[in-house]
Amino acid sequence: MHAEQHLVNTEFRPNAPINREQAAKMLIKTITKHFSSLPKKSKDTSFSVQNKMAPLATNSIMSGVDIGLLDENPNGKYKPKQNMTRAEAAAVFTV
Repeated sequence: MHAEQHLVNTEFRPNAPINREQAAKMLIKTITKHFSSLPKKSKDTSFSVQNKMAPLATNSIMSGVDIGLLDENPNGKYKPKQNMTRAEAAAVFTV
């Protein structure tokens, strides 16, 4: 299944893993429901892997980086298709 299809899939799968771009999409969608605008940090949001991100998730990922909730890993990679660990999900969703 392609990431684009997975992002718009309406089937409820509570035990399925979630990757970083899916988490970004859900996070930013939730935040923008409660705030009319998102704060911006002065940080470069150009990722070298931007071309590997699903088109439906790219803006959400960049917004998450802009507000400081998402970042590259210590090796300088974002890895949008990689599943999140429990620790990563907890850090993002308990803000």
